[in-house]
Amino acid sequence: LIFVLTASFLKLQLIWIADPNALLLRTMSLLPPYQTSLNSLTTIITLGFFAFLLVLNLLNKRFWCNNICPLGAIYSLTARFKVKARKLRYEAVSLDRRYFLASITGGILSYPLLKYFKSRKFVNIFPILRPPGTDKKKFLSICIHCGECWKVCPNKALYPAFTEAGLEGAFTPIFKMRQSWCTYNCNLCGQVCPTGAIKNLPIEDKKKCVIGIAEIDKKACYPWASNTTCFVCEEHCPTSPKAIKLETASNGIEQPYIKKDICIGCGICETKCPYPGDSAIQVKSQN
Repeated sequence: LIFVLTASFLKLQLIWIADPNALLLRTMSLLPPYQTSLNSLTTIITLGFFAFLLVLNLLNKRFWCNNICPLGAIYSLTARFKVKARKLRYEAVSLDRRYFLASITGGILSYPLLKYFKSRKFVNIFPILRPPGTDKKKFLSICIHCGECWKVCPNKALYPAFTEAGLEGAFTPIFKMRQSWCTYNCNLCGQVCPTGAIKNLPIEDKKKCVIGIAEIDKKACYPWASNTTCFVCEEHCPTSPKAIKLETASNGIEQPYIKKDICIGCGICETKCPYPGDSAIQVKSQN
């Protein structure tokens, strides 16, 4: 509790680490029928940590509530002032000076540690893509990393960041457009977000939210690089008018180009692109 409060004074929102509801929801999102697309390392760490906590509770009854959970700490602090006896037992919180100072020190040191790993190039090579309707500057201070958004996403386009957003952004929702795209007429993530980190926008407003802007790699795109006819990206573009247009080159091949003032970065072009490996058209964050 003291660790979380100290970090919060430094504008670090770390309650998600010890929130039992968020922890349970994140873990459940890895299981059928939700089973978000994750890399194996993320899955192993998440399920392994949850199993570890279960074992600790078997070895030491109510270990989580008495030793880790901030809400449990509040119950323990107020237990001595209880009005009537209750069946649940909360052990008295130790206010030993060593533990108190260690918690404050840990909260203070967490700030430079998390900010350091967030800035490392190997952690965040490209700007990440967040769900539509998010304020990227305030997102990490509002999101509780519960996983409800990626669990409800119909295309499984959202998935939890592991290292992409740094340690501070672990288990926050990001897009990987090569895997799947943001459905144009869907706003489910905003509907289920419990904190408003993802705004609950009407469908028509959500359709105008810019996630990023698509960019064409002319060295890879078939019409540009090899004079081969391909209009898959233009065909799938859902905006009206289309954000991807075709222009006939001097050799008669129709070449795609992006109308940046119309593109919202839904990512279906990147997902559907037939170019092997990394797509010849990719959505890039503008922040």
